[in-house]
Formats: sequence, C-alpha cells, structure tokens
Amino acid sequence: MIFIIFITFILKSNKMKKLLFLLMIPVMCFGQQKDIYKNALPLINKYFPNNELVQNKLQGFYVKFESCRDTNTVDWLISKQTELCALLTSSIELGFDPDTDQTRRRAYETYQLLNKALPCFSFFEGRGDFPTVIHEHFSPIVDAAKRNRFLVDDHGLEIILDAWGTTKFYHSNYAADVCCGCPFQSDLGSGLHSKLLIAIDGFSTGSDLFSESLEEIRMDVKENALYNTRYLRSKQAILKEFELIKPLLKLTEKEALSYEKTKAYIEQATDEELQAVGG
Repeated sequence: MIFIIFITFILKSNKMKKLLFLLMIPVMCFGQQKDIYKNALPLINKYFPNNELVQNKLQGFYVKFESCRDTNTVDWLISKQTELCALLTSSIELGFDPDTDQTRRRAYETYQLLNKALPCFSFFEGRGDFPTVIHEHFSPIVDAAKRNRFLVDDHGLEIILDAWGTTKFYHSNYAADVCCGCPFQSDLGSGLHSKLLIAIDGFSTGSDLFSESLEEIRMDVKENALYNTRYLRSKQAILKEFELIKPLLKLTEKEALSYEKTKAYIEQATDEELQAVGG
C-alpha cells in the first residue's frame, strides 16, 4: 500500500518524473546492449561462414560486454578487442573484391551493416595483404565504463583515447597520415608526446589496468620521437618538446645515440625541410 502511494506521488510530480527518468537512463541504455551476438548472428554466418572460432570468440566477448560491471572486465574487453580484430581481419569473407569501382559502394554498405551489428569493431577497406581490415572501436567500451563510473578508474581509457582516438587506425593522434605511401608526419611539438608519457607513468604507478595498450603507446611514442624525420610543427616547438621528453623516454645506450642524432638533424634542418611531405 505504501509503495503504491509512493509511485502515485512520483507520477503526479513533474520534478519526480524527471528524476525517475534520469535514474532509468543507465538501465535503458544498458538494456539496449542485450543480445548483440544473437542479433548479429545472421551477418556473422554470412561473412564468417562455418567459422566456429570466430563465433565462439564473439559470443564470449559480447557476454562480457553486456555484463560489464567492474574494472577487470573493462581491461579484459580492451585486451580481447585487439585479438579479435586480428582474427576477424584474417577470417572475413565478403564474397567479392571490395577494391573496384563496381564494388566499392557495396563494400561500404556492407561495412556499415557490420559496424552497426558488431559494436566495438570498425570495418574498413584494407591495406596490403587484407582487402578488409577491422579496427578497434573504443566508444562502446568507454560508454560501458561510464555507466559504472563508481567502479572504474577510467583515466587509463582517457590515455588510450588521447593517443588513438575513438578508433585505432594505422596512424595515431601524435602522427598524421597525410598521404598514401608517405611517412607519417609527427606531431612532436604539440605537447601530446610529453602528455602521454607523463600520464602513462603516473597511471601505471598505481594500476596495472590496460598495461598492454599503454606499453604499446609508450613504445610507439618513443619510436616516433626517435626515428621520425617529418613533422607538423615548427622547429622551435619540436626542439622544445624533444628536449622535455628525453628523461621520459627511458633511453637505452643505443637509443641515446639515436636521440642525439635526431636532435642534431632537427637543429640543422629548416622548418620547410622538417615539414616536407614524403621522403
């Protein structure tokens, strides 16, 4: 009886209606994520025919995703997402060549269907050995973490997004892909290299979450700083951040020699040479 009176009071009060709606949003959003694998199964069977490994891996992934309630599950999802992208890329069978004038639109429409049906994965036209490549799409996992913010230290996810963006493509946010076949243009001098290295050191000191991804970012930032010879920023900005990150790079003896060689190149080059595309 008391419960009925309470519900009646809520429904009669506009403010309480709004409060009830806000409280229900996480529940509704989470409910929309149910049965992903079941709903996607026709497409999985079509483009990954008779592939029990893909089916089992995807089913296990989405069971975890739909029941995400703790930091360890978020960590697991990020780790398994990378493994699954490699498996899906090597296993997908479109049934046609996506890289022709006649089929490119059909491929795009197929990728859109798969992107919608399989959250956490982004299907794109490939490069090199694979006509279709599947990339990690982080937004659904980030949203799942936010729904359980009181359980998730999401600073590690912020570092991943700062480095790779919401989808992990061939390039990163600290190295631009300015043209096909050209070396990436480093964004050293923007402050992002130092921001990432400082953030990774700080986060890793108190947590082992996302360790594989953060170590991959740290090593790639180091490689980009030491061996890249094309840049987006001015010579002054490049040198300033290059000197700032030296202690953060944790250089080996051999890497220290590479650091000095790259620094000498930057000091001697003009802005035009540093920002040249290609080469």
